[in-house]
Amino acid sequence: MASNHGDDLSRHRLRFSDMVDEPLRMLPPIEGFQKMPLVSLEEAVKPLIKHILDVERYALDAKKKSQEPSDYGLSIDECASIRLYTMEWTTKEQSLYFIMNDKLRSEDRSILKDWFLYLKLILTGLMKIPSSRQNLFRGVNLNLSAKYQQGVPIIWWAFSSCTDSMEVVKHFCGKTGERTIFEINCYSGKDVRKYSDYIKENEVLLIAATQFELVAKVDKGDGLTIIQLKETEPLYPLIEKGPIPNHSATLLQQLEFKTPIKSPVHFSKTEQPQNIPSLHISAQSDRNPEIRRQIDRIQPRSQAIIEGQRVSKEDMKDVVEQIIIEKRCPTIQIRNAKITGESLEELGKGINRSTTLNEVDLSSNRLSSGDLGDNALQAELN
Repeated sequence: MASNHGDDLSRHRLRFSDMVDEPLRMLPPIEGFQKMPLVSLEEAVKPLIKHILDVERYALDAKKKSQEPSDYGLSIDECASIRLYTMEWTTKEQSLYFIMNDKLRSEDRSILKDWFLYLKLILTGLMKIPSSRQNLFRGVNLNLSAKYQQGVPIIWWAFSSCTDSMEVVKHFCGKTGERTIFEINCYSGKDVRKYSDYIKENEVLLIAATQFELVAKVDKGDGLTIIQLKETEPLYPLIEKGPIPNHSATLLQQLEFKTPIKSPVHFSKTEQPQNIPSLHISAQSDRNPEIRRQIDRIQPRSQAIIEGQRVSKEDMKDVVEQIIIEKRCPTIQIRNAKITGESLEELGKGINRSTTLNEVDLSSNRLSSGDLGDNALQAELN
């Protein structure tokens, strides 16, 4: 492996800055690999032997380092496939991540066939790791401002290594010369620091074919440009993510309630909601007009927020149909609300119907175990 730790870190830095190689144009979707069987890491890398020097040796090393149980039910092979992605060969051009990402950026999708078994394995593992909305950072010692324009969808076709630490990126980029730091507001990042060879870098991985829009470009002076990006949902899938294992359980782990519920899922306590408006709701309609107004203001494929309202069963049906199904919003936050067990049952039905929902946040809601009966949401999701 690498003999000099300083050189190894220098090569590692390049993985956080390879966005310079992105074509930034529409390419054919990445598809076909989900039809492949799920195999061991040793089997997955066999077709790559002719492409990557010593890939079997690196795969064996990755597997030896991946024996600890995973928090999210990843197999040893799935954990090892992620670690293998983060490993550095003697030169970046020899590294698995560099070669695979170069293929992913090619318009000729036929050259990906040898990668299908590995893509199936690593995507299966990554999709078990819960996504989270957060600000991430990448950086490069170039001025890329001219390449990023507003009003044009931006797609990074390769897997993108990011960090949640601005200080890490500043360290990578230095303090002088031309520098571009990307500040990325995303909802699908996968925290892989526990599976990485570089735990201290707080690595978060964005899956291949992630789409963004440009929010702003800021000239900070002294050669530094900040490019702010926001993750958006493409009009059609750009990569086969495949079925999400235990998708319902993953969503349940992200939900926060006032009172823990008797279930295998661990729920955390939240603060009491403040000043929920008392609105007169017609018994005939059982619909809250303020919720309808909030739904109408939500843009398609955006982050949806419903706040400070009582949400009946009929209200939640509207949330599901309008926000989850029709507007295809990837994230929903219902905050400081009063939610009934019947409402949760409707939400569970909507989650099961959705193909685009990544995150549900029910934090700071007034909801007691008595409201839930036999845990209606979990019953729908299981």
